[in-house]
Amino acid sequence: RDLADRTAERGLVVGAWQSLGETDREVLALVGWEGLDIPSAARVMQCSVPAFTARLYRAKRRLRAALDRQDKAAAEDGPEPPAAPARVGLEERCV
Repeated sequence: RDLADRTAERGLVVGAWQSLGETDREVLALVGWEGLDIPSAARVMQCSVPAFTARLYRAKRRLRAALDRQDKAAAEDGPEPPAAPARVGLEERCV
């Protein structure tokens, strides 16, 4: 792949990441970037392991959907308008 492809791919990932809600980004960052295991990440988020596992599953699903939207928009040669951050309902919080 050349630099233009990598730059375009990075833009898609950044756009998808920014479309996620703050909690989704935090959950994904704790595991993906910080390298925490699920029990440790659950402690950081002050929630149970099952609650964190559910949040991680939903965050991954939303990231995949956002990436798919970004990819589809790029394939149609039209920039996708930025999505509003997802709102997390009380039932999805880990507290």
